[in-house]
Amino acid sequence: VFFYRRVYNDYRERAALYSALQQKDAEIGRRIDIIGEIADKISEGNYQVRVSDEQKDSLGELAFSLNKMAANLERSFNLLSDNEWHQAGIARLSEIMVGETDIKNLASNVIHFITEYSHSRIGASYIMDASSRALHLQGSYALAPDSRRQKVAEGDGIVGQVALDGRRIVIKDIPPGEWVVSF
Repeated sequence: VFFYRRVYNDYRERAALYSALQQKDAEIGRRIDIIGEIADKISEGNYQVRVSDEQKDSLGELAFSLNKMAANLERSFNLLSDNEWHQAGIARLSEIMVGETDIKNLASNVIHFITEYSHSRIGASYIMDASSRALHLQGSYALAPDSRRQKVAEGDGIVGQVALDGRRIVIKDIPPGEWVVSF
């Protein structure tokens, strides 16, 4: 009877271990399949996809590395795309500028191209008069006529401040109805 009970308990313990091992194997297989599907999507160019495996084991580390690789690839391809867009814009702008001798037409053509190419809603091109230290409007796109915009002193408004500081000012994420542009 003692021998039978010991064999029976060993059998139950081994059966429980075998069942746990099968469950663990199925879970690992499922996780590997998910990671493989994600790797396939990344190889097809979908760099936004991520693995949501946060376990602290080898597969969790592999998932973390795969997510890191996808993020780096996404950033690299976005930079490459941005650089390509930038280079194409510069090339097209150069074509527009070639041969133009009248400064008014040149400024107008340049601001029209830049505004359309950048999908901006409005644009203005000013040229600094060195003797008066004032900016004179030379070209515009969708800018309402206003005599106050024809000449801007250095330091006046955003345009004048940019001229004074010699660096750009970026204005973004302003809620609709919260902004008024004036000179």
